[in-house]
Amino acid sequence: MAGARRLFAGTPWIGNDCYFPSQTVLEITKDGNSAEKPCIFLEGGIHSREWIATSTVLYIAGSLLREAEKSDVQLLLKHFVFTLLVPVNPDGYVYTWEVDRMWRKTRSDRPNLQCDGKVAGVDANRNWGFTFGKTADKSYESLLHDPCSSVFIGPKPFSEPETKAASDYMKQRQEKSLQLKSETAGPGYVAAFIDYHSYAEAMLPPWAYTAETPSGPDGVYQTEMTKSLNRAFFNTSGRTFHAGADVFPPDPGTGPDWAYGLLGIRATMTIELEGHSFCLPATQIQNVGQEQWAGVKALASFIQKHGGEPSTETGLFAPGWAPRAVRIESLFWRE
Repeated sequence: MAGARRLFAGTPWIGNDCYFPSQTVLEITKDGNSAEKPCIFLEGGIHSREWIATSTVLYIAGSLLREAEKSDVQLLLKHFVFTLLVPVNPDGYVYTWEVDRMWRKTRSDRPNLQCDGKVAGVDANRNWGFTFGKTADKSYESLLHDPCSSVFIGPKPFSEPETKAASDYMKQRQEKSLQLKSETAGPGYVAAFIDYHSYAEAMLPPWAYTAETPSGPDGVYQTEMTKSLNRAFFNTSGRTFHAGADVFPPDPGTGPDWAYGLLGIRATMTIELEGHSFCLPATQIQNVGQEQWAGVKALASFIQKHGGEPSTETGLFAPGWAPRAVRIESLFWRE
């Protein structure tokens, strides 16, 4: 523990076909009330076959605890609460160990949405409620709605308990922060949301659904953020990641787009870790972990220098974006 505190927060939910008693996240901080600190939310393993994403978030958690007495980490732990969720897709993760190493989706078993009579599951990284299923590519649209496809979006936004649990945690923080100060961010807002994946050596900030960088100050902020992380990566491993909203083709319904578009979290992105396949050797876990741990420290330092308050251009804190009296649970999906 080395002076840090581990706090567990659980939110019950009703799953697709069974009851899960809680979704547990790990909160790591030092001194003070974690609910009143800016939150850096890190998750990995939403795609079950991407084992290195799960290992990387666990490595970061261990580093926060092992190095909690170092002066630079102490300062970060005093200022932020680091929230870690891993693996985001536990049923799928276990399935990759026991049955099919290349399984990607959740293990949701819906009788009316099966693939050749078997569990279809859902691509949880297309299941978030911002631009859900929205694409101009008719061929891709067909895949998004095909239960046998690896990118099947599911029957509705947040149909998966995995995405609902993660989004609920962040929504509750943002809503409370807004209520405390009405027009601007109060204590406890989410300052960053990072979703780890593999493999492409890339940083993908919004907008994923258009593959275009946001206009104005938010776009500049996100571009400078990726530059800061890239410097940390290069100094640690000698690698430089591709960066930008246009590295991949457009994709709707992703977590970072939802986090930025609905909650206004500016420091948000998908990080695609290195490798040449999903089966990265276990000997690489430490190297990848050290690189991304350096990136997390650079991210936190960037937020401290440039601010982590939610956007005033889009999302819950943007003036005139939505009636202040409306709870954000009703704002998770815009047509």
